[in-house]
Amino acid sequence: EIVCLVGFNGSGKSTLSKVMCGILEDYTGEVLLDGKDIKGLDREEYSALFGVGFQDFTRFCVSLYENVGIGCIEKMGDKEEVEKALEKGNLSGLSARLEKGAHTILGKEYDASGQELSGGQWQRVALARAYMGEPWLVMLDEPTAAIDPLEELRLLENFRAVIGDRAALLISHRIGFARLADRIYVMQDGRVIEEGSHKELLEKHGVYHEMFEAQKELYEEGRV
Repeated sequence: EIVCLVGFNGSGKSTLSKVMCGILEDYTGEVLLDGKDIKGLDREEYSALFGVGFQDFTRFCVSLYENVGIGCIEKMGDKEEVEKALEKGNLSGLSARLEKGAHTILGKEYDASGQELSGGQWQRVALARAYMGEPWLVMLDEPTAAIDPLEELRLLENFRAVIGDRAALLISHRIGFARLADRIYVMQDGRVIEEGSHKELLEKHGVYHEMFEAQKELYEEGRV
């Protein structure tokens, strides 16, 4: 299923996501996977379960192919897997337009002939990186922050088809994400304060409803 974690900036969404995928270990309590505390699991095997696209992602000055393939280093040499991730990240068209295709160097830090990308294009590279290798759970933290809300909805229209039968956790302060979800959790001050579907949370007239009212003009029916 698709689960969405929403809340205003500073509510604790990103911190929780880093605890979940094992990056942030300084916490009290337990994080359980199939009833087992993740602190007792093999770290490398646990990390491999996740395809993660963080809000602050790295722009590697290597080829487009390598930028995406690094999302699952074990399968980096599998051209078919990389091409699948490029397609899921809506990068196939960009790759076809580049002089050397997916093997074009991105950025000019180490290569004067490197290709500069826009913020939105880099964001799609980060998305494709998260999809690389068919991870068990795709975790996306504000993955479309550099993309306008209407383009965001277009990119996410086929999200269910992209992830297939895997789980996904979407983290955002944008309601457009939440409307895709099977379940929504609302965070405030480091705690989950509301839970339910989009319709259920609107009817509660709580924080989620407040966020929706503040953003709804961006998602009016007929503007997408």
